[in-house]
Amino acid sequence: ELDEKFHRESTAWEAAGIQVDNWAWESHERAETAVYDAFPEKIGIEPEMKLKSCAENNHMGKRMLEKHLAVGDTYQSKAAKAAETGLAEAGVRLAMILNDAAKGAN
Repeated sequence: ELDEKFHRESTAWEAAGIQVDNWAWESHERAETAVYDAFPEKIGIEPEMKLKSCAENNHMGKRMLEKHLAVGDTYQSKAAKAAETGLAEAGVRLAMILNDAAKGAN
């Protein structure tokens, strides 16, 4: 089913070659543009720091929980579509990596 649905895209994914850094950015951009805009409330960016627990950074975990955020149908629908695309893309790319590794083993 996914093969048929993503046939055109899979050809482009294969043609792009193995570009792991680009793949990570593509996933991030997909989330930003296709999913996060459907979230009911925008969440500000927290300062960058290494946390050992959610109690740090002024109890970040507690602050987020107290927002009582819930996602709606629009968010869930967009997230499901993005996840499906990401899984199909990951399958093609994993096959590319395995095929490349098999060539090197011969």
